[in-house]
Amino acid sequence: MLWFLPVYVLGGAAAGCVVGFLKPMTTHIMGAILVGFLILLPLVLATTMFVAPTSSLPFRLKASAAIAAILGPLYALALWRSRTPKG
Repeated sequence: MLWFLPVYVLGGAAAGCVVGFLKPMTTHIMGAILVGFLILLPLVLATTMFVAPTSSLPFRLKASAAIAAILGPLYALALWRSRTPKG
């Protein structure tokens, strides 16, 4: 179980690098939605691996893609709206 800590730390660093590389795409709303989906996908996949370890890999991939397709854009839209000036 000690392998979880380095995976957790390196996963966070990798996600930060991906966000940094994709940051120019976030200047438009559709780019922000795509980045939200791409960033959330590995996180949801890792979560499904721990929540449902006995499920088949195709099921986990489909479930992860579906969850990320819903929550990633919602999160990106919420961040986008909080970032745009009011008025």
